[in-house]
Amino acid sequence: VYFITDASATKYLAGTDKHDRIYVNIGKLRESPNALVDYLSSSESKQKMLELLGVSAEQLQEALGNTKRIAAFLRDHERSHVENNDRDVYPKGADGKLDIDHPTSIAIEARATYDALTEAEREKLGIAARPKAPAKPVPASKPLWAAKAAGTKDPAAASRETAKKVD
Repeated sequence: VYFITDASATKYLAGTDKHDRIYVNIGKLRESPNALVDYLSSSESKQKMLELLGVSAEQLQEALGNTKRIAAFLRDHERSHVENNDRDVYPKGADGKLDIDHPTSIAIEARATYDALTEAEREKLGIAARPKAPAKPVPASKPLWAAKAAGTKDPAAASRETAKKVD
């Protein structure tokens, strides 16, 4: 886990890199006492996630209390994503980017938020049950050239065979 002190170093308060290493930008948290509220209020999908849990951004920040606990909450939220392999199930749009407005995405975020809260915080916020896990997506189909049983060939292998014949 990386705790970043330069507020301008990252766009987000917390996240993971492609190797599932977690970062929390404590510089942003220290810079603004309402950084968490501002972040959670920044998009419709985050608002829907909070609605799913039945809390507001202000209530969540109040329940967490201080910057140190908010940083730990953000770390644990990201850890939930890593432990649940959310990178593999997060819906993607036609452009290949994450579809943060998809109902499954909102459910994933609600579950990670629930997981990051302590039992006492959940009780204080009135969150009784863990949000239901989203349905597993249908695995992407293999490219046709990978379907050896269908009699197709890997185009790269076919190119290599052609190149050998020419030599």
